[in-house]
Amino acid sequence: MASWGYNATKVSEPSHSIRYYQLGASVDAAKQQFGDEATAAVVQAMPEDVQKTISDISTAMSWIPVENLITWTFGVWEGPAERSRDTMVEYTRRQVDLGFGRVRRALLTMVSPKMLLNRAPELWDRDNRGGRVTVEVDDKQAVWTLSDHPYCETPHARASMAEVLIYCIEMTRAKNVSGTHGLYLGSLRVTLRWQ
Repeated sequence: MASWGYNATKVSEPSHSIRYYQLGASVDAAKQQFGDEATAAVVQAMPEDVQKTISDISTAMSWIPVENLITWTFGVWEGPAERSRDTMVEYTRRQVDLGFGRVRRALLTMVSPKMLLNRAPELWDRDNRGGRVTVEVDDKQAVWTLSDHPYCETPHARASMAEVLIYCIEMTRAKNVSGTHGLYLGSLRVTLRWQ
């Protein structure tokens, strides 16, 4: 098993979980972007419990530990993405297209950024157990904050989550979307702007 500097046992509590489709979309995104052989190499480098979760399609709407997704994305970062930020941005967008974007595509194309962000806490709770999302939003900018969640604990997870938000706002057909992110009192804070 490869070690990528991420220790799932110390990062979060078991109460933090995600819908399986998020991990399934991540594996599918790797297959599309990097091919079957590179994806299989990432799977082989995963801990046994993550490998088992990936191979168990019957869990599609089940809850799985969020560490599985974090471990997977670290594997992609260290493996086929070759630690390239641009490659990971492309990969993250592909994950959204195959996961949240596929499930919520109609919503994303029918709402404004403000409407979407006002629903962010509710949307978070549908697909995530643990963590708390708050949003301050006006017509052309928002501050999205995630507290008490493993995504706050590593630079890689923070950057991935910020990119997911930027891309979702772009999918609402907003123009010139930009975002910055950072840690504020232990919480992930993403500032989004659009026209």
